Amino acid sequence: MRSPVTPPSAVTPSDVSLLARCQAVFLPGDPARTGRVAFWLPDGEAPLAHGAVERLTVAVPAGADVTTTTVRATLLPVREALPVLTRARAARADEAAAFWGTVAVLALQLAARGKLLPGLTDTDHDAWRVGPLTADDLGRVRELAAAMPPAAHAVPLPGADRDGTLPLPEPERLVRSFLDAVADGLPRSPAAALATGSRAFAAPEPQRLPGRRAWAAEVAAGHDTGVRLSLRIEVLGLTGADEPVGEDVRPRFRAVPQLHSLTDPALVADAADVWSEAGAAGRALGRGARMNALLALRRAAHAWPALSPLLSAAVPDAASWPTTRSGSCSGRPPWHWTAPGWRSTGPGTSSAGSRPAPSSDRRTTPSAPAPTAGRACPPCSPPRRCWASVGTSPWATWS
Repeated sequence: MRSPVTPPSAVTPSDVSLLARCQAVFLPGDPARTGRVAFWLPDGEAPLAHGAVERLTVAVPAGADVTTTTVRATLLPVREALPVLTRARAARADEAAAFWGTVAVLALQLAARGKLLPGLTDTDHDAWRVGPLTADDLGRVRELAAAMPPAAHAVPLPGADRDGTLPLPEPERLVRSFLDAVADGLPRSPAAALATGSRAFAAPEPQRLPGRRAWAAEVAAGHDTGVRLSLRIEVLGLTGADEPVGEDVRPRFRAVPQLHSLTDPALVADAADVWSEAGAAGRALGRGARMNALLALRRAAHAWPALSPLLSAAVPDAASWPTTRSGSCSGRPPWHWTAPGWRSTGPGTSSAGSRPAPSSDRRTTPSAPAPTAGRACPPCSPPRRCWASVGTSPWATWS
């Protein structure tokens, strides 16, 4: 559907002003940084006589139906197209170009926040991508995808129109591909390879690294693929919320691993349910969640050896340990709970994924320091259920 006509060349500031008033569509590539943005005039001609010009088949409305037409478009690498798209977002001369300008701004914002992860493509080439994304970030991506105008993904997929349909790229996947294309190009400055001592993840030319596949999978686990692991800390052995901890009454602490879907923050299940595929949440996470959970557990056990028994268990359902005479947990987890906003539900257990409700007899400590690593858990009196996250933020804590 696309055939090269002329070789590429860099655009000038006057070219940027002209291209910003054109129609635009993103064409993904592999690796992501090889993706390009096509610009063409409303009459179907290329806006620039120089540079890379290709013939594109695009879908256009034809009354109540959709048909295809061929246009001559100027193609720019995503990195060179960024100033054009941001200018188009401000000018709003074409809705498709303005849309991709909005996506470009989001990509730059994510990169400025350090949301970049290295990895390998399906063809074992080095590539950067955006991630890890928070629930708010994923929400913005989905909102943009839902608002994508038809002209912004108007290049039909290969093999189209065999059965009378005209399949177009899926909006959310196309937005993610564009975000990855921006992320994959930004770190590759002219001096990047010299500074790092390697061309991998630094040079613009694709580098094939099949031997790094296991490393890439471990980097991705718990960040932008698979699941995030959290621990629900439960206090066992108490009969009442106000009962003091004495010499003969020593409660036990139990850490219950929970798995959170990175694509659906509301999807939470105990590790035991995932291993047994019990419950809708456990089945939704699937068998692939087990390997990602074990990788996250390995990192967690390195930071807190008390979790090591979970690695050798047939089903990593829970790890428990007794308290000391002072009532503090003997496992000495690498966090402490002295931040404002404590929550308490008393002894016992609760369903997986439920947040404890505020307790009227629990006082907050506004002057307390924020949770940090390297501090032991204080005595749990009155007893409460604590929560710790091991995943995108290695030891983010809440209670």
